Amino acid sequence: MLWPWDVLANMWDSPGHVDFFSWIHDPVGEASHRCAEYWNRVSDLPFYKKLDIKDPNKTIPLSWHMDGVKVYKTHKVWAYSHSSAIRKGPSIDTKSLFLLFRDSDMVKPHTHDAVAKLIAYTMDVLQSGVFPYNDCEGNPFPPTSKQAQRAGSYFAGGWCAAFACFKADLEGRVLAHKLARNWASDSICEHCLASKLPEFSYGDFTDAAAYWECMFTHDQFLMLNPPGRTSEWVNVRGWDITRNLDEPCHCF
Repeated sequence: MLWPWDVLANMWDSPGHVDFFSWIHDPVGEASHRCAEYWNRVSDLPFYKKLDIKDPNKTIPLSWHMDGVKVYKTHKVWAYSHSSAIRKGPSIDTKSLFLLFRDSDMVKPHTHDAVAKLIAYTMDVLQSGVFPYNDCEGNPFPPTSKQAQRAGSYFAGGWCAAFACFKADLEGRVLAHKLARNWASDSICEHCLASKLPEFSYGDFTDAAAYWECMFTHDQFLMLNPPGRTSEWVNVRGWDITRNLDEPCHCF
């Protein structure tokens, strides 16, 4: 596991903080302005109000990604990574690895639930802008440890990061959020009433399609999942179902 504040602190220590600002946005001189512009454009959306952003000019909108990756023949790993939501470019330049685990070692759905809880802790630390005082279990670091000595100090000169969105393919979204509505059920969409049933056929692409009559709010989405199958991403500050964004390449 690579804690994001360690990654950001390492980039911040580069000459002129160039690595840090180029990771946020390219060209680097527009990083602060583009962060503020992003938050201004989403300020009317429900998730923004949950974030309580203090300084949009120095708050990175953080996008979370998860995907299954084949590593050797039939072997597969699940990789979680994060990136600046305002940075475009190849994955190798824009994404930073958070953690990965082998599919054969995974316990469904508990492993992905555990990762969501780790990300909730991570986002609370990142939004504070300082190194954490406690570990992910809530325990204080040993007094003589490096973590304890730097706790409370800026990891990137006063910059911080806040949740912006979650991205994954259909399989990843189902696993991460325990979606009861998915392509394998009659009700195939987590956002609306689209269904395999003729009354709300997902095959109707006209403006008069019946499924357009109801787009779920976040609270309605949570009520539609069976008891005990609520997404653990509810613990991540700012996340709601509207921030599960589609990735066009996966859709195509």
